[in-house]
Amino acid sequence: MNIFRKDWEEWIDLNLSKGNCKNIMFEKLLEEGYEYNLIKNKLKIDYIIEDKNNNININKIALRNAVKLNAKNLEIYEIENFLTKEECLEIISLINNSKLNDSSTINANDTLNYKVNDYRTSKTCYFNLDDNNDFMKEIESRICKTIGINNRFAEPIQGQKYTIGQEFKIHTDYFDPAVLESNKSIIGQRTWTFMIYLNDHLDGNDGNDSLNGGYTSFPYAHISKKPQTGSALIWYNLNSNKKYKKENIFSSHCGLPIIKGEKYVLTKWFKDQEINLTIPNEINEHHFLPIFHKIGFEKVKLQLDCIDKIKEWMNENETKFIKEKLIVNINEIEKNMISNLLDINQAPKELLDELIKEMNIRLTKWIDYKTFLKHTATYGIREYKQGSSLKNHYDKKESHIISAIIHLEADKPWNLYIEDHNFKPHNITMEYGDVVFYESTTCLHGRPSIFEGTSYKNMYIHFANTTTTF
Repeated sequence: MNIFRKDWEEWIDLNLSKGNCKNIMFEKLLEEGYEYNLIKNKLKIDYIIEDKNNNININKIALRNAVKLNAKNLEIYEIENFLTKEECLEIISLINNSKLNDSSTINANDTLNYKVNDYRTSKTCYFNLDDNNDFMKEIESRICKTIGINNRFAEPIQGQKYTIGQEFKIHTDYFDPAVLESNKSIIGQRTWTFMIYLNDHLDGNDGNDSLNGGYTSFPYAHISKKPQTGSALIWYNLNSNKKYKKENIFSSHCGLPIIKGEKYVLTKWFKDQEINLTIPNEINEHHFLPIFHKIGFEKVKLQLDCIDKIKEWMNENETKFIKEKLIVNINEIEKNMISNLLDINQAPKELLDELIKEMNIRLTKWIDYKTFLKHTATYGIREYKQGSSLKNHYDKKESHIISAIIHLEADKPWNLYIEDHNFKPHNITMEYGDVVFYESTTCLHGRPSIFEGTSYKNMYIHFANTTTTF
């Protein structure tokens, strides 16, 4: 919503006059569906995720699909297939066609200058937000959402290219305290490193041009990783335990020399201070919620008697569709949604009970029985009319955790937009017999494009996780 209702405007003014917490107000208004910039301009702050002590928690991370690796005194994670092979090839092409410069380093012996030397012999390029490249902006956004840190705390993405014999000798990503003390152009200490391997073969194929060498080794932490196309390696460069020195020497690492082929890497560093205050916040609480399926959604074909009978019941009650009364404080509704509703709860109870049972069984299996599910809502049948759109949104974390969209009938296709658990966007078309299983609390979804047909009918069923509280 891009304008405040009168009662909400009064609520904001009252809380501002009392000096109440703006961040809590911001969160509440976001939940009510008001647009980020509208709230920001009214409250004159950006929304930040805070810890229980009401302090900015820059060390809180999401990493919903990450696996923690076994390393000595080092917090390090891996996400396999964070980028697809095709995405990696596109980034490699961008790196090769960019202005590549000799990579440089800075150290405590010369704190004011970056030096090119035999310590780091790769080539480097940067991808800035100012660049007119929507693809790289999307990649950067996905990295920030995955780790759960606002991009204003991060340096621009850096692309690196290593050829035969090139390496990066053992070093730390954090800055030596002497460097930070004397070089005031460096804002903030590096906290997290998010590095993505773009290839494990020279040509990106599975032929004979295998990349040899190029391992990333953490010798003090007793761990190394071989480049694997699309995989992300994420580690914390500092010590969380205040008893120890802030900088974690166990995060020291090196990029071993290339023996054969070429190695391409994408790296983004996060800081303990904000670098660019103009970058909007993209992080919200849904990025930190637990997940139950690796991808987060799947379109399946289901031939169920109960769905066939629901469609028969729908056709028999075609005249009972009524104009839907939109509830203005439900954040998934946008003003230009034009819809009719046939209340599914008026269908025979035994039919609904059968549907709930069948979907509970299938959805529980779909998440590999990670939790028990409790039915919370069966909604629809909703008929979207020409000109409708449904803005991208997350569902309610208390009740709409594991869900399904059951497609019933349409005279024209209409894309369902959904992001997977690596925040990669997908567009799905559905026909009768298609059901989309999805984690509606953690996968952004909607139908933002305008429906060009005259009628599009589907229904929704939602389940809560009975074993987790948020």
